[in-house]
Amino acid sequence: MSKRRPHAQVWRTRLWVRIVAVGLPIALASTFLYPELLNPGWTDGMPADELPWWIGLVGVTAVLAFCVLVSRVTVDDNAVRIVNPWGTHEMARASVVDVRPGPYGVEFIGAAGDRHVALAVQCAGTILAKRPRWLELAQSVTGETPDRRQTEQDD
Repeated sequence: MSKRRPHAQVWRTRLWVRIVAVGLPIALASTFLYPELLNPGWTDGMPADELPWWIGLVGVTAVLAFCVLVSRVTVDDNAVRIVNPWGTHEMARASVVDVRPGPYGVEFIGAAGDRHVALAVQCAGTILAKRPRWLELAQSVTGETPDRRQTEQDD
């Protein structure tokens, strides 16, 4: 039986980011089988002194792919669940007083002043998007758009 709650909205990293995050370590790992893709002179295989660096690079990109695939935010009628690579945090939706952009992703501010960052939803605008995704997430959680709240505070 699924643990997904009824009427839950899920925000994950963008599809193109997930594709790149998975494709990059696969592409890098394929050079172990075909090292001449990196250097046409390596027809006999990758030199032994290059191998540890290349294994490290593939390992780092695989860890980043894991981080991208795991990260998500789930919002249902009662709770906000933030899943990051370093852990999961669930907070009551009613206890969220503000949702704002942060340097590492959208930030949820609780009534007690606690702050939780969701890596899955980045706050930087993109050329293709007219509106950042974090605004939709903020409206889903708080019921109002941050733009309107900030305008009312400035008056």
